[in-house]
Amino acid sequence: MGASSSVAGSTAASAIHGSIDNLKDSVKVKKKNKKINPNEDKPSDNMETIKNMKNDNPVLVDDFNFFEETTNQLKINSSEDQLKRLSKKLAEFETRFFCYTEMKLHRNLGDYLAMIGFVEIAVNKYIAILKTANLKHLTDTILEIKEVHTADNIKMTENEVWFLISVRSVLWNFSDASVKLGDRVAKMGFFHYLMNDLKELHKKSAEFVKNSSVFDSAVGILHNCGKSSSVETRECFRKEDTVKNLVPFLQTKSKNVKLLVLLTLANIINEEENHLLLADDTIFDDIIQMIKWANKNQGHRFDGFSVEELVSGLKGLARNDQNKNILMKKGALPLLKEIIEAKYNDGEVLQATEAIRILSFSKDNKNDIKKDVSLIQLLTDLTKNTVENVANAASGILWNIKDDKEKHENVKNSPAKSNGHVMISYQWADQKKLIQISQMLSEAGYLVWMDIKDMEGSTLQAMADAVEKACVVLVCMSERYKESSNCRTEAEYAFTLKKPIIPLMMQRGYKPNGWLGMILGAKLFVDFSGKYSFDDSFKNLSRQLGKDGKIGGDADEVDGPIAVVRSVPLQAARGNGTNEWSADDVSKWLKKISLDSKEKLQSLTGEQLTFLKKLSNRAPEFFFSYVKTDLGLHRLDDLMKFTNAIDQI
Repeated sequence: MGASSSVAGSTAASAIHGSIDNLKDSVKVKKKNKKINPNEDKPSDNMETIKNMKNDNPVLVDDFNFFEETTNQLKINSSEDQLKRLSKKLAEFETRFFCYTEMKLHRNLGDYLAMIGFVEIAVNKYIAILKTANLKHLTDTILEIKEVHTADNIKMTENEVWFLISVRSVLWNFSDASVKLGDRVAKMGFFHYLMNDLKELHKKSAEFVKNSSVFDSAVGILHNCGKSSSVETRECFRKEDTVKNLVPFLQTKSKNVKLLVLLTLANIINEEENHLLLADDTIFDDIIQMIKWANKNQGHRFDGFSVEELVSGLKGLARNDQNKNILMKKGALPLLKEIIEAKYNDGEVLQATEAIRILSFSKDNKNDIKKDVSLIQLLTDLTKNTVENVANAASGILWNIKDDKEKHENVKNSPAKSNGHVMISYQWADQKKLIQISQMLSEAGYLVWMDIKDMEGSTLQAMADAVEKACVVLVCMSERYKESSNCRTEAEYAFTLKKPIIPLMMQRGYKPNGWLGMILGAKLFVDFSGKYSFDDSFKNLSRQLGKDGKIGGDADEVDGPIAVVRSVPLQAARGNGTNEWSADDVSKWLKKISLDSKEKLQSLTGEQLTFLKKLSNRAPEFFFSYVKTDLGLHRLDDLMKFTNAIDQI
């Protein structure tokens, strides 16, 4: 959770060596501040990533080695003494974690634990201890070592309890920093045991829950894992009815409990589950009030959560269109405006601006935003902000509040159906597959427009031009697509202009609802989720497109700011000089720039180098991804050498 701190980590580390009471406190203090076989050999690509992480993070190498050593020891069946030593080592995990203050280092530590299989091994050991003790859940009395021998069917030693506490504590803190580790926790089925903990707590009083270490750690882990956009992780939440099990805790009078639950729900609740929140809309008053308190407090925090984190939670709740209207009526807009005007830090300004953008998608809210003249001026100024995402969010709001006539007043002659390009509207998580689709469409003679940059970095004008000049728009639907403000802007504008839309299914089993469901209606979709073979799906797409978007020339001639992307080694762009290099010329060039030891680079031709130069200018995001992933240049100095040399050819 965002409230983790070095103080919390130090307490957790020392508690293992101290009293049992302190051990319980070590868990509570965090609030303030298909299974994988762990014995299988790691894939070679994972080993390469681990090696690169060590090379790129020399300051963390000692910590990485300690993590590996401890993880290997966890694989062994442990005696009582070994369990005690392992618990102390897990406490040292957190000591090492909190000795750093940079979030990037925290993330790298968590990512490393995820890559070496720690989560799988630790969770399996955790589950095995519970099963041996004939337990399905933990209780606070067990954590206090008061109930381990009170019944014949419960057999758990003090050292085993210490170990369970240590595992929960590590997962809690490290999942706050590392989405990868959180995804591993979900994949291992750990949510099932956390749900069992919460179901047992449903029977307890509100006062008991308020002081429960089990509640704090269980919901803390769920909150952190909920920050992931992974489809698989979200499915894990739904499989365990997480929303249904969390909602009852909203009835508590404890602001602390309610806040933690609300922020967790904000990350994971979907359209079908949203009615559970609407049973008592005072929860929207609560989160707005908590943001106000945090905004007034020194340090801009409430109960350990920053204004930035709290507004991010409000954004999550606002994804549902009905919630947008409720939040506006409860006074969210003037509060968000106040946060932007205060300029406490860039993070707060970004979150508040993005929150207003989400609220502005509601027709009922647009007029309220337009009426606030000073807010419009503030947003206009923000479009020139040096933080690109802030500028884009502000531009997005100003775009949303325009009426339809204003938006396409420059659309004089929308292209005839057979003369425009095929526009691909997608969420960046699906980029790799869509680059392949784009490439194949281009080869088949279609003129394709696809933004290769992260969608957040695109200008609204480029988007508008692309939609206006499209003869058909491919809407690549998924849960993540629906939640993206940029994707919604594209899809709604295409719908407004009555552009033909072909939906592509990118997430297996996904059923579009809310605004996306309204736009797509009963349209037939082409399934690229993996349910059917890629080739069959592409043939289906080609049949639906027919002649729309087909041209006689090269797709790279597309009239627009961003051309279709082609993957090396397709036919490279023709040029002079370098284009004619022999294998020996390439080898000499690599030697000159001190990269002749890289085998993958030796296979490049002069023609491909020419194309890479072109690609680095047209699609830098894809260029760097290709160079790193396919050409194996992971180190920063190698990337610099190669990129600078490419610029000179």
